[in-house]
Formats: sequence, structure tokens, C-alpha cells
Amino acid sequence: MQHTFLQKLILVMLAGAFVAVGYVYVYKGIIVGADEAVNGGYSNSGIHATPRPTPRRF
Repeated sequence: MQHTFLQKLILVMLAGAFVAVGYVYVYKGIIVGADEAVNGGYSNSGIHATPRPTPRRF
């Protein structure tokens, strides 16, 4: 059975969606998890973690 152009287009779009979901899964599962594992011991102490920007005088 021959597939029409519209059926092929839908199949390609569905395959692309699965690839995008796979990329998001890899990013959230591996990269973010590894970053939290490496930097998990560090904590921000609230608003005092970074200094306030210096006001500019013109």
C-alpha cells in the first residue's frame, strides 16, 4: 500500500516529536542530574549571594 504525502508528513512530524522528547529526557535526566550531583553541596544564601550592582554616576 502506498502512503500519501500527507501520511508521510504526519509520520515524519511524529518521529520528530519523539526525537525532541528524547532530547528533553536526556537533558533533564542526565545533564541536570549530573550538575546537581556535582554542585549539590553548594547553596545560595539568599539575596546576599551576589553583591548589589554599583550605581552609576553620570
